[in-house]
Amino acid sequence: TTMTLKYEQSHYDALNLIFNVCQRLAFPMRTFTTACLYFHTFYEKGNDDESLHNPSDIALAAILVASKTEETYRRIREILQAAVIIAHPELIEVNISEEERARVVALEQSVLDAIQYDFCQRPCMFKMLMSIGKVELGSGRDTMNAAWNALVKLHFKQNLITKHPWIYLIMASLMHARTSLKKSTSKELDFCEKVFHLDMKTLSQVKAQLAAV
Repeated sequence: TTMTLKYEQSHYDALNLIFNVCQRLAFPMRTFTTACLYFHTFYEKGNDDESLHNPSDIALAAILVASKTEETYRRIREILQAAVIIAHPELIEVNISEEERARVVALEQSVLDAIQYDFCQRPCMFKMLMSIGKVELGSGRDTMNAAWNALVKLHFKQNLITKHPWIYLIMASLMHARTSLKKSTSKELDFCEKVFHLDMKTLSQVKAQLAAV
């Protein structure tokens, strides 16, 4: 439906904002991962009335909380300024009003309530991707670049990033990359079965959903 498409687009735009703000502020990828996880968790808890919560504001609040969790803290004013510059690169000077700052700071509490103050950190999936792909499997630069991009795409899907253990997301990204480059995935499959003992049906489902992103 039109409403569903509008909802999905607004969430995609908000997640894209998370990615771009994290890039602009030179956050490590673990902060990006955590911010996406918090954003998805917020909406997974049923907070889907966009008349009450602008997804872009939730995205910025998620970045703020993630920056604290991952000990890469930046002030909310810096985060807001980065978001404005991304939207309006022609601006020379960016002034953030107290009203804007207060609005996002207030949503910080909503994000904390949604994650139930659970600050357990996942392993940095991008660091693990490099370790498994490059070191363990000896994947080349083309495969690693494609897998990195695939893992970024996975963060835009709520039903993937919140539902599956990190290792499924990493291995699905590597296998998706190999498939897209028309390369064999036999080494990756063997690694999944013998080293991590993954459920191959679940892995196939994650890989199929990634291909549809």
